[in-house]
Amino acid sequence: MPTNASPSNHDSGERPPHSILEFTVLGIAWSKGCCTTYAIMKELADSPSTFYRSSAGTVYPIVRRLIKEGLLEREGLPGRRQDSSLRLTEEGKRRLDQWMTPPIPVADIEHTVDLVRLRFFFLGALAPDQRIAFIDSVVPGLQQHLAKSEAVMRTDEALGKYVEAMAGLGIVYEARARIAWLEDVRTRLLQGG
Repeated sequence: MPTNASPSNHDSGERPPHSILEFTVLGIAWSKGCCTTYAIMKELADSPSTFYRSSAGTVYPIVRRLIKEGLLEREGLPGRRQDSSLRLTEEGKRRLDQWMTPPIPVADIEHTVDLVRLRFFFLGALAPDQRIAFIDSVVPGLQQHLAKSEAVMRTDEALGKYVEAMAGLGIVYEARARIAWLEDVRTRLLQGG
């Protein structure tokens, strides 16, 4: 099963691999230019990606570790961390570039987290009517997620953030596919499958 660790694509063994979340923090720092740790946490918390949203609380220790490794640096008043901004260092940009360039590890390509699908492996534990109720309870939440993701994508497009909008498009397609999958399974279950 994939982990959250993602080795550098050009790893020479000089350091242990960074987690996907650490690379995400570096990426947010790059995209925002100078920003506070709170701004990075807020970006994750507001993300349409549930993986990142659930990880927002871990940002402060990650930022401390990335500063210690020289991948981020603080700018601002000495001793006043709440007033300081973070900036990606040259080494941080180099590591981010390494993570982003081919070859992308197969484990990263295959990695997906779907806790609904995980529960499906055990759906047989439920009575047939409970299986339908399970699906009926999930689809409205996915429809809300889809609507929110489409709105974020439209906002990104309106702001000229086209790369971010295209990433959001992936979330939209995934939500649509999950809804279609659940609707198909529901039909099959009702037909006695």
